[in-house]
Amino acid sequence: MGPAAPGPGDLLPPALRHLPAQLEEADRPERLRVLDRVLPALLDRSPALAPEVAWAWHARTGPGAGCASRSRRR
Repeated sequence: MGPAAPGPGDLLPPALRHLPAQLEEADRPERLRVLDRVLPALLDRSPALAPEVAWAWHARTGPGAGCASRSRRR
Protein backbone atom coordinates (compact mmCIF):
# COMPACT_ATOMS: atom_id res chain seq x y z
CA MET A 1 0.00 0.00 0.00
CA GLY A 2 1.36 3.46 -0.89
CA PRO A 3 1.78 6.46 1.35
CA ALA A 4 -1.30 7.99 2.91
CA ALA A 5 -2.85 11.01 1.25
CA PRO A 6 -1.94 14.29 2.93
CA GLY A 7 -4.48 15.73 5.34
CA PRO A 8 -5.65 19.35 5.13
CA GLY A 9 -3.12 20.48 7.72
CA ASP A 10 -0.26 18.90 5.79
CA LEU A 11 -0.79 21.33 2.92
CA LEU A 12 -0.52 24.41 5.15
CA PRO A 13 2.65 26.15 6.29
CA PRO A 14 3.95 24.71 9.59
CA ALA A 15 2.69 27.70 11.59
CA LEU A 16 -0.89 27.00 10.43
CA ARG A 17 -1.04 23.21 10.66
CA HIS A 18 -3.32 23.57 13.70
CA LEU A 19 -5.92 25.47 11.64
CA PRO A 20 -8.14 22.53 10.50
CA ALA A 21 -8.53 21.26 14.08
CA GLN A 22 -9.14 24.80 15.35
CA LEU A 23 -11.85 25.41 12.75
CA GLU A 24 -13.47 22.06 13.45
CA GLU A 25 -13.75 22.82 17.17
CA ALA A 26 -15.02 26.39 16.77
CA ASP A 27 -18.59 27.56 16.31
CA ARG A 28 -19.46 29.49 13.17
CA PRO A 29 -18.78 33.04 14.45
CA GLU A 30 -15.40 31.96 15.82
CA ARG A 31 -14.52 30.18 12.53
CA LEU A 32 -15.16 33.41 10.65
CA ARG A 33 -13.02 35.40 13.10
CA VAL A 34 -10.17 32.89 12.72
CA LEU A 35 -10.39 32.97 8.93
CA ASP A 36 -10.55 36.77 8.90
CA ARG A 37 -7.35 36.79 10.91
CA VAL A 38 -5.46 34.04 9.02
CA LEU A 39 -6.45 34.32 5.34
CA PRO A 40 -5.02 37.78 4.57
CA ALA A 41 -1.55 36.72 5.75
CA LEU A 42 -1.79 33.44 3.85
CA LEU A 43 -2.85 35.19 0.65
CA ASP A 44 -0.06 37.77 0.99
CA ARG A 45 2.49 34.94 0.86
CA SER A 46 0.92 33.16 -2.12
CA PRO A 47 2.40 33.54 -5.59
CA ALA A 48 0.80 35.99 -8.00
CA LEU A 49 -1.51 34.65 -10.66
CA ALA A 50 -0.08 34.25 -14.12
CA PRO A 51 -1.57 36.91 -16.44
CA GLU A 52 -3.18 34.17 -18.54
CA VAL A 53 -4.98 32.76 -15.51
CA ALA A 54 -6.20 36.20 -14.43
CA TRP A 55 -7.47 36.88 -17.96
CA ALA A 56 -9.26 33.52 -18.18
CA TRP A 57 -10.86 34.02 -14.76
CA HIS A 58 -12.08 37.48 -15.70
CA ALA A 59 -13.37 36.24 -19.06
CA ARG A 60 -15.26 33.46 -17.30
CA THR A 61 -16.67 35.44 -14.37
CA GLY A 62 -16.48 39.13 -15.28
CA PRO A 63 -19.19 41.41 -16.66
CA GLY A 64 -20.67 39.95 -19.82
CA ALA A 65 -19.15 36.53 -19.21
CA GLY A 66 -20.57 34.02 -21.60
CA CYS A 67 -22.25 36.58 -23.87
CA ALA A 68 -20.16 35.62 -26.89
CA SER A 69 -21.07 31.96 -26.58
CA ARG A 70 -24.77 32.80 -26.31
CA SER A 71 -24.70 35.07 -29.35
CA ARG A 72 -23.20 32.31 -31.50
CA ARG A 73 -26.15 30.02 -30.79
CA ARG A 74 -28.64 32.33 -32.45
